[in-house]
Amino acid sequence: MPRSVDELLSWIYEPVERDVLAEKYDTWASTYDDDLGAGYRVSPIAAARALARALPGRDSRILDAGAGTGLCGEELHELGWTNVEAVDMSAEMLAVSRRKGVYRDYHRCDLEEDAEFFPAASFDGIVTTGVITRNHAGHRSVRNMDRWLKPDGAVVVAILRDYLESQEELREVFTTVPWTLETVNTVTIFDSTEVGIYTYRKRKPGPQDAER
Repeated sequence: MPRSVDELLSWIYEPVERDVLAEKYDTWASTYDDDLGAGYRVSPIAAARALARALPGRDSRILDAGAGTGLCGEELHELGWTNVEAVDMSAEMLAVSRRKGVYRDYHRCDLEEDAEFFPAASFDGIVTTGVITRNHAGHRSVRNMDRWLKPDGAVVVAILRDYLESQEELREVFTTVPWTLETVNTVTIFDSTEVGIYTYRKRKPGPQDAER
């Protein structure tokens, strides 16, 4: 297994089957936090804070989609959130997050494939960091998260700015789901990589939806 941050990111971004990607994260789980360090942590922290601004009710039901080792969950916990659930494709990443004790529940599922894993309109808010990226998750995950989000719910997506700009299909799906962009902030990870923190609000169904 590679050791430098650059080597690790190249390795994890390689195009592989979904089960192989999960196995890679299983292998990486025990050293993930230390390997990425403070240079990465600013992104999940910023995403958690963005969600806190969008949904002030600390008992709101929140899904950390692609929670990994729980970096975003740690910040939500520090901010006083008590009803946060973790979902990830890697059992070992979830095991690390479980030891931190910052989530109410833990679920193993692939965001790209398991649209029926949660009932529709289950969550008041969803946050996802480092998940919608190269050879990981894409437009299907966005549509699945939309299904799981309640009307008027908030969703925060942390995504590499250069990656989003290069993905026409992904940019299009953000315009076709019923989400209104409320805020955009940018943080820098690993000294020079820009991550966009996008906060959306799911629109309530209007008369035009009832007519369809």
